[in-house]
Amino acid sequence: MSKKLIFVCLFLAGLFFINPAMADQLAFKFISPSFGGDPNNGVFLLNEAQMQNGFKSPATPQLSPLDQFNTILNQQILYQLSQKLTASAFGESGGLQPGHYQMGNFVVDVSTGTNGLTVNIVDTSTGQTTTVQIPYY
Repeated sequence: MSKKLIFVCLFLAGLFFINPAMADQLAFKFISPSFGGDPNNGVFLLNEAQMQNGFKSPATPQLSPLDQFNTILNQQILYQLSQKLTASAFGESGGLQPGHYQMGNFVVDVSTGTNGLTVNIVDTSTGQTTTVQIPYY
């Protein structure tokens, strides 16, 4: 009986491996509308991405009116300084004069050299330093 069982198993295995393999042509379709897929998938894909996004933007702290005033003042100082730098660089009147200036949270050192003006800006609240070189024309 064991010979018959082995024979049947071999016969069935042979039938399994002898059958011709059947295959179909692979067809690929883009899903994302960004790559040519169905435009109706866009909303679904965006919702899926937003649900999976674990990043939460940090809450911006509320500033007191005094802090807001200080921030606006610093922005105005930087704006005026950038206007002066631009005027000096392109030869308009009212350029920067060499010297040491203290404006709000900023210390500005303007010096002349052989290549042009050098402006060194130090933010006293954070200690960050920026140097701007303005060549002569």
